[in-house]
Formats: sequence, C-alpha cells, structure tokens
Amino acid sequence: MAIDLNYAVLRTATPNVQVQLVAGDTSAELELPVLSQPQPVSLNVDADYGREQLQGDVALARAYKTLQDFADPSGVYANAWWLNDDGQADMVELVAVILYTEGYPSQYVRQVVGARFLWYCGGAGYACEGKRLINFLAYFQPWIAPETIPYGLDDPNATIYLNMARDIVNQTGQLEAWMPGASQYVHNPNALEEGGSVDWLDAPFHFANVHDSWVPYLEWALNRKNDADTNLWVFTMREAYIVCDGPFICPNMTQPRE
Repeated sequence: MAIDLNYAVLRTATPNVQVQLVAGDTSAELELPVLSQPQPVSLNVDADYGREQLQGDVALARAYKTLQDFADPSGVYANAWWLNDDGQADMVELVAVILYTEGYPSQYVRQVVGARFLWYCGGAGYACEGKRLINFLAYFQPWIAPETIPYGLDDPNATIYLNMARDIVNQTGQLEAWMPGASQYVHNPNALEEGGSVDWLDAPFHFANVHDSWVPYLEWALNRKNDADTNLWVFTMREAYIVCDGPFICPNMTQPRE
C-alpha cells in the first residue's frame, strides 16, 4: 500500500516521497478492513528530496528520518531486534520501542502513548500513515533524537512491551481498559473529528519532567499534587486547557517558568 507522506503539515510543498508502511497481523476479532496478512515496512524516498523542504518543522523532519532508519534493513539498525526476527519492521514493534523509550518505568506515560496513537491513528491502526504517523512520532523526544538515549533506540528490553503495543495498535485489550470506547473508536472513520466514543477531555495526553519552578503553579492551577515521586507530570486534555495554550500545545515545562 503506497502511502504519500504529505508534508503540507510542514507548510511546505509536498515532496515526491512515498512510504510503504504496513505491519503485523491484524486482529481477526476486530476485523480491521485494512490488511489481513503481515507486510513489511519499506521506504522509497526520492533521491532529490531536498533538505529545505524539512525546515518548516525540525521535529517532524527528525521523526521521518528516524522512521527511515528504523525500517532500513541495511541501515544503522540492521542488527536491531525488530529486524533480526524476520528482516522487517512493523507497527507493533515501532510502538513497543516508543513505549519503552518513553514509558519506562511510568505507567502514566504509557497511557499517554496509547492515547496519542489512538488520536492520530484511530481508524487506521496497522495502516497508520502519512502525516498522522509522523505527527505521532514527532511528539516523542527519544524518537526524534535517538542519539541522546544512553541505552540506544534498539535496546532489546523494549520487547517486553510487544503485547501492550499490539493492544494499542489493535485498539483493544489494554488500551480499551485505559480508554473505554477505544475498540469502537477504530470503526468510526470520522472519529478524529467527532471525538468518537472516547472521553478525550479526561484522557492523559501530555507529560513533562517539569522544572521545579513550575511545581507551585501546577499544584495551584490543578488543585492536586503530582502523582509521581519525581517532577514528571502527566496532564489530561482537560488539564491542558488550564495550564497550556490549549489541549494540544503545552509550553516547554522543562525550562524555568517565566
């Protein structure tokens, strides 16, 4: 299935880029209408793809570059666990890596990963593609800057999250437990616009290792203490309306509050 990575999201001209991204077995229980057999992730990037076309958004550009590397069987991750088993990378393996690099050891953050995937890829699951996939990936710092991960993006410990990743991609099981309505959400082609059956306002959607200067303000504005022992704060969309610029855009709370 050819997938056009439409960089209109970058507010630039759309380059001649196509990505083949199809992954893993679909769930017979959900009867997803996209794919019925495992398919490889393959990338076909035009040689004349100009770097200037990526300058509109550095995070999106880096997310795309890491996706290329992730799926390249002869690239920097040629010996990674997700390529060693069958020579191909798939969506479940990708989400497992995100769960590990972002969520260990916080269950709250793993819930955010699930909510983010459902928001951007709901209705697509295994066939999540184009700007929705890139927007999902661009949110995660270890993915867009894998060189900063001490243990590496290809740490095999990520495999412990394969079952959880499968539930997230299938929008069932663990994801349904976290976000009731997720299993129906995937069947609604207009769910991203309509909100579907998910209580989005109370869904964990943001997290940040906040600077100490943010703590008094957050405790006052949200009328609660942090759920974790550290300065890792997780916000629902409802809370984001209060302490951020909106449900999707939050300030960089790792920096001192002005």
